[in-house]
This record gives sequence, C-alpha cells and structure tokens, in this order.
Amino acid sequence: MSTIFNDYFASVFTIDNDDDINIPPDPKARSELLDIHITPKDVLDKIKNLKVSHSCGPDGISNYVLKCFSNVLCKPLSNI
Repeated sequence: MSTIFNDYFASVFTIDNDDDINIPPDPKARSELLDIHITPKDVLDKIKNLKVSHSCGPDGISNYVLKCFSNVLCKPLSNI
C-alpha cells in the first residue's frame, strides 16, 4: 500500500530547482527597508499588548515569557 502512495505522489510532485528563479532586484526595496526605525518603546508597547492566553508563535516562546522579560527584550528586539 505504501508503495502505491509513493508512486502516486512521486508522479504528481516535482522537486523545485531554486537555481532557475530569476527575480530582478528592486532598487526601491532596499532603501525603503532602511528607512524603517523601530524603537525599544515600540517593541515594549507591542509586547505589553500581547494576550498571555494565546498560543506561542513559530519560535515557541509564550506570550507570558515575553511579557515577563519585556524590559530586557525590547532593546535587542528593536535591533533585529
């Protein structure tokens, strides 16, 4: 049975080759991203508004932990 599934999915799906993608660079994208400034206060305000009852994000860090350490985390997170 597993061989049948394997044969079917192998025939339907292909392996993407990322080398074939040719995306022209957007000169405006870099300059627009450099103009964004996020302060530690901006980050702190967002963390304070998180609901601790909600689930973790893809990083696995709970909102409760983020809120507990918000004063320590706001500076490094604003630099990312």
